Amino acid sequence: MASKTGWGRVMQVFALASTISVQFAASVVLGWWGGHFFDRRLNLETPWLGVLGLLLGIGAGIYGIVGIMARFSWKNGNNEEEPKDKI
Repeated sequence: MASKTGWGRVMQVFALASTISVQFAASVVLGWWGGHFFDRRLNLETPWLGVLGLLLGIGAGIYGIVGIMARFSWKNGNNEEEPKDKI
């Protein structure tokens, strides 16, 4: 377990930032890709499903970030008891 001071804290913050960025980017890209795939599959001239997939990906990314932050704040002792439902 890394210490909460010095380099241990720096690495913990770096791990959190990289987890959040990869989670959000993957959600957005997969959402757009899924919508774009169905746009091509259905031979649609407008990219509505791609836009819808993009918005769903953004929503999924935000939902994932909220879950990560809830677990992170609990691990750092900011909450008094363990959360009842883990996302």
